[in-house]
Amino acid sequence: MRLRRYRPMAVLLLALQLQACHYWEPTFVRPPRVIAEEEPSQVRITRTDGEQVTLQSPWVRADSIVGQDRSEAISDIRQLGTRRFSPGKTVGLLFLGVALGFLIDAAANFEAPGFFGTDVGHNMQEVQRLI
Repeated sequence: MRLRRYRPMAVLLLALQLQACHYWEPTFVRPPRVIAEEEPSQVRITRTDGEQVTLQSPWVRADSIVGQDRSEAISDIRQLGTRRFSPGKTVGLLFLGVALGFLIDAAANFEAPGFFGTDVGHNMQEVQRLI
């Protein structure tokens, strides 16, 4: 089946495509306000010591931002980022993926006469004649 050989490439391109659709946008509003107003599904926190932490389903409790598996004190947060959709990156990667698919298909179906065919003996005679 011809389509079966394209399956790994399609999965790879889809995985890359999904990653390019989003990016982390830093916010310049106090973290509790961002979480209360936007209700993001996840946030990336840069702590004052430089460590980056991603919290799933964040909410504010007292003086902390709490995620599913950990919490961070608001005073320890240097920057908060939320995931945003990036149409430019998505279109760019889609274009690159289609172009890459065409190149791979062209390379897979490329047959140069005399190099891979049955004309090897004929080509050797031609080379000897030229020398």
